[in-house]
Amino acid sequence: MTEETVLKNALRYEFAKCCFLDIADFDYIAARTLFRNCCYHQSLILMQQAVEKYLKAILLYNRIAATNDDHKIKKLLIKCLDKVQNFKLSYDVVKFIQELDGMERSRYLTVTTVGSLWLTLLDKSIWQLRVFAQPDIAENQEEIKQITTYGLDKHIGSPIIFDGNLEKILSGSDQDSMAVCSNLVWQNQYYFKKIKKHSTMNLTIGVLPLISLFDTDNPQTKKLRYEAVKDLIRIPKDVKGELDKL
Repeated sequence: MTEETVLKNALRYEFAKCCFLDIADFDYIAARTLFRNCCYHQSLILMQQAVEKYLKAILLYNRIAATNDDHKIKKLLIKCLDKVQNFKLSYDVVKFIQELDGMERSRYLTVTTVGSLWLTLLDKSIWQLRVFAQPDIAENQEEIKQITTYGLDKHIGSPIIFDGNLEKILSGSDQDSMAVCSNLVWQNQYYFKKIKKHSTMNLTIGVLPLISLFDTDNPQTKKLRYEAVKDLIRIPKDVKGELDKL
């Protein structure tokens, strides 16, 4: 391996960690913090952001391009499943990630989102994804192969990334660790120190679909509501198509 290749790999690892993995770790903590404080809709958006960045970190660590897949979690996931060596996730984690795809569309409450065990699935997804968010060196690949062979669930919450933000926070090695640690471990069944299991709520996040906001028994009022905002905000094509028929 040439000196230039070694340098490029080091820079790639640094970029993957700083721009994706580290930010994803704090998106994850922020999602848990919002969930803990009953800001469920906002938490859901950050769940999507965290998972997206973890997937991009994994692809970059493995030298796999994702230049045309911004915010397309399903495509990022498929790319990881198809091209990343030893990559595998639990079935429920795959389904959860697929549900998060396109979740940014609901940031204005334009769709209703029904969630089942959101927090538990988020925690499980993050700890599984982080197993693969590491440099593509031989030692890491061998360790990842062993983990996937014996089962991901047995390794969830183990300190797999030795320089990760979550590990630093849980160890108390950072000055700000105590400020965020309580939100990271709250009802978290998947971190290093196992805690008592907690029941988790099923949630409906969002409101009625956007088109229902224009519903009224008076057709003229419905039309006026639409005309009042249609040139001022972006309305999804399917909703706009129905309203244009008024």
